[in-house]
Amino acid sequence: MAPVGITALSLPFLLIFSSLAAVPLAGPPLPLDPALSAIAPRDCLWYASSAGVAEPDASSTNQTEQLFAEPEVRYCASEIQKQLIGALRRGAGSRREQRVLAAEIPKLIQALLSRPLAAFVEDFQIADDGFDAQAALVLNAGEQRPAIEAAIGELVALAMKNDVVIGSTQSDGETWSVVRVSMQTPEIRWGWHDNYFILAVGDGTVETIIDRLTGDAPAWLDNVRNEHPIERESSLGYVNVEMLLERLQPLLEKQKGWHVVEKLGLTSIKSLNGLSGFDEQGCVAMSQLVTDGRRRGLLSLLPYKELSDNDLKLIPQDVMVACAVRIDLSETWKNVVRLVEEFDPKTAEKMERSLWEAETELGVNLKDDVLGSLGDVWTAYVPTGDLMTSWHGSAVACKVKDADRLRTAMKKLVAVAQANFPAGRRGGVKIRDTEFERQTIYSLNVVGTPFPFSPAWCVTDDWLVLGLTPQTVRGMITRRQKESLADVPEVRQMFDHAEAPTSLTYVDTPKLARSLYPLVQMGLQMLSSQLAREGIEIDTSILPSPDAIIRHLRPSVSTMTSSNNGLVCYSQHSLPGGGGAVVLAPLAVGVTLPAVQAARMAARRNQGLNNMKQIALAFHNYESANGKFPTNIYDDDGKALLSWRVRLLPYFEQQQALYEKFQLNEPWDSPHNRPLADTVVQVYSSPVDPANGKTRYLALAGKETIFPGNEKLSFRHVQDGTSNTIMFVEASRDAAVVWTRPKDLEFDAKKPFQGIKSPQGLFSVAFADGSCRSLSQFIGEDTMRALATRAGGEIIDHSALQR
Repeated sequence: MAPVGITALSLPFLLIFSSLAAVPLAGPPLPLDPALSAIAPRDCLWYASSAGVAEPDASSTNQTEQLFAEPEVRYCASEIQKQLIGALRRGAGSRREQRVLAAEIPKLIQALLSRPLAAFVEDFQIADDGFDAQAALVLNAGEQRPAIEAAIGELVALAMKNDVVIGSTQSDGETWSVVRVSMQTPEIRWGWHDNYFILAVGDGTVETIIDRLTGDAPAWLDNVRNEHPIERESSLGYVNVEMLLERLQPLLEKQKGWHVVEKLGLTSIKSLNGLSGFDEQGCVAMSQLVTDGRRRGLLSLLPYKELSDNDLKLIPQDVMVACAVRIDLSETWKNVVRLVEEFDPKTAEKMERSLWEAETELGVNLKDDVLGSLGDVWTAYVPTGDLMTSWHGSAVACKVKDADRLRTAMKKLVAVAQANFPAGRRGGVKIRDTEFERQTIYSLNVVGTPFPFSPAWCVTDDWLVLGLTPQTVRGMITRRQKESLADVPEVRQMFDHAEAPTSLTYVDTPKLARSLYPLVQMGLQMLSSQLAREGIEIDTSILPSPDAIIRHLRPSVSTMTSSNNGLVCYSQHSLPGGGGAVVLAPLAVGVTLPAVQAARMAARRNQGLNNMKQIALAFHNYESANGKFPTNIYDDDGKALLSWRVRLLPYFEQQQALYEKFQLNEPWDSPHNRPLADTVVQVYSSPVDPANGKTRYLALAGKETIFPGNEKLSFRHVQDGTSNTIMFVEASRDAAVVWTRPKDLEFDAKKPFQGIKSPQGLFSVAFADGSCRSLSQFIGEDTMRALATRAGGEIIDHSALQR
């Protein structure tokens, strides 16, 4: 079977990234549009906004803006966009539908990512017979209105051609397009008000939005911005979790799932909001989880105690990556057991019993002597240098509350390990203990197998230190430098706030980028070589030089801070993204999910077409060898016993043995033959929607088709032409049959698409000439009837096959 091509898998993603490449990350935010804040509902379930993208200014003090103003960077982004859009259009095929989608959707995505917009869900109601909702997306098109309006017009025309019913209505002299799927679902309306494109769900939503455009932002939105001010806002998101759970509670209670929400502590969450944008030097992002102050369920597992700058003293000032967090493993274990106990007391009891059994076997009280002896400060780092080698010096450290108790437990554990894993000349594990600076350093050595590391650890009076080598541990024990990570300016300012962080992550982005950039160059070159085989040309010379990027980068610092009303995550970095991403996720999913699904379906359709080509080839080989088409296997009385699919088995690789197991004079469901139907013949299994033991590759059975029953036909009987006559199809899931059963689709000229319709609007066919392709259900019933007959004399409108 031929592998699925990269093109088939990547085209839907190119559709997204052709617009992503140059626009959304290529500049600072535009000034906020007050109207897009004013449309936010006073009581809101979800709201997200994007300021749009402005032209970068090379003279700005903001390093990120300077980066996007670099000529090399702008050229690279522009060329990537051109190449991806070109590849998308080349791969769109000859069908008008695909050409329109390839041409117009990138324009709309580009507008969504470059122009100011806001989207919200004000409310929704779920009933037994349907649902209602009030939601909208509003885009400030500005000078792009003509292009956006034309693109939308093309897509609407395409939808109407495919029998989507779209009406129109007038309101205050403006024309609005209207779609209502059913009386149990809300109205969908879209159109223009000045330069604002409005897509609204729910009766009266459009009028409400227009009334709000000239008003003020709601109080909750002002509070989010005032509590965490950002100099130049790029994106904002808000989820009213409390209101959302209220709407879902009746449904969850009906499904007996509300208790799960309560036990997980989700009812303590009030809202989730986030902001991202530019400050004077780079990018900043904030995400806030607002709670009622109770640490219940999952919230009890999050760190809440503050770090101090002294907690960072074992982390050198000059590191590539580092992190620190305050979390008590002993307390966390108790909270995990308590949470499990809420759902299943027996499982919680098993957890405690398993721990006790381990303690009994080891002779060490793991809960008290190990977890209880550890402190609640954990740090880790990767030293500076070449990333390919510097991680060899990575280290982890944990503060210790009772060093003597932990040392005693450690000696017992090492003794047990040495007794159970003795090392000989031919293999095993040996644990060495070395005295250094009045401390015992343990190191693990693998004997008999090449192993590049010797993990080591040591318990000092204050710290448990772990490293990949004994040298790393010795270096941490003897560290005498006064300067630590806490003295890095970007980290120091995080401890100057009223509330110190509970966790901190530091990345020296310039050093990391310089270390990774050669890998990026090599990876892109390898990718371009592979894509070239699929007809997608990528010019790797457009990649910017390292200095053009790295000179504008600065270290990244991310923190999490706990307070009485929740958690705040804050970060300073060099590239856009971060805070708003969490709550903007619904919008991102809404844009990308169809493309992801389309990619999967396209890959599966291609694999299905490969299956059909193999079946068609076997069909041709059978006709060549026997002078007739394969038919079902019949008894002397003309009763069908086994499918034509069984008859074709010898014409597939490695299926002769299976064919010989069948009793050809017995029906498919006889005691002997029925178990053979459970054998999976991969070529008969549809990858689009596999059905266990069943196949969807069915012939069109009928007097005028290629499969008229127990009648001997050959290619000379296909008078309409083999390229105009269907041999078999991939039927719908409901029509699937056991692959050995002599049952196919009975072709009904009055209902020619019966048994082959799919939610995607496509179905796959194999023609008598051996070619296989996917056809649209909009080719028309007349065309389908003509394709089904072998000698009807109809004239095929091949342009209809391109629909």
